[in-house]
Amino acid sequence: MQPITALPKDRKALIGLFKAIENILSIQDLDALLAEVMDVSIDILEAERGMIFLQDPDSKSLEFHFGRNVDHQSIKEAGQYSARLVQEAGERDLVVVEDVQQDDSISAYESIVRYDIRSVLCAPLRIGGAVQGVIYLDSRNRTLEVDDAQKAILIAFSNLAAQVIANSRTLASAVTDRERLVEENQSLRTRVDQVLGPGAIVGESESIRRVLETVAKVAPRPSNVLVQGESGTGKELVARALHELSDRADKPFVAISCPSIPRDLIESEFFGHERGSFTG
Repeated sequence: MQPITALPKDRKALIGLFKAIENILSIQDLDALLAEVMDVSIDILEAERGMIFLQDPDSKSLEFHFGRNVDHQSIKEAGQYSARLVQEAGERDLVVVEDVQQDDSISAYESIVRYDIRSVLCAPLRIGGAVQGVIYLDSRNRTLEVDDAQKAILIAFSNLAAQVIANSRTLASAVTDRERLVEENQSLRTRVDQVLGPGAIVGESESIRRVLETVAKVAPRPSNVLVQGESGTGKELVARALHELSDRADKPFVAISCPSIPRDLIESEFFGHERGSFTG
């Protein structure tokens, strides 16, 4: 079998693409996935350095997520002119600056000067035409010249990578949300057990279970709750449980027995009255 290093560049890149597709489709961890995408991209173009920037869902700005052979200053500056290059490129699939010295807006950057960068390439990560990120590559020793075969291969790879990366980020977000919900649920269950455990509300019937579930559900909400029931059914226990599970749990809980207050004084008892209102 002919060694890969002896194959024409387009065939070598094509083989690399097929291997990369097989690998990235089996990777779920985002960091491992970005590492594979980075290494394959560098190999296709024989670049020296590379970075991957992904769009922040909220700010829509490009943020650094992975790099090879780069320092902090390079990351900061590459993120700035990568975003500009991709924005200027519009619908183009690749942005290639073969000689950065001919582009004053890039050649002045400190990291470009320090590392004597000669060529820069940006491959947008697009999904449905929308840019979700950028694969950035650069080189000092050679010009990153992209022929038609390499261009087609890199575009196909970056488009596939964009979708796989998006799926991985969605999965990671879902896992994080699930872990957060499990943690919150466990915390709430602990608080419910503390408030509604032995010595508080006692009962194992279906009716009691529904009451306790309702208490746990409505207590964290900023709503007024009317508790109804016959005398001796535990309305004050339910009210206390609502208070203990609410955001106002650190405030005083005041229980007032309404039957002990004369009808004519209920309004003044709850809402107050002006001095002299009851004289005579």
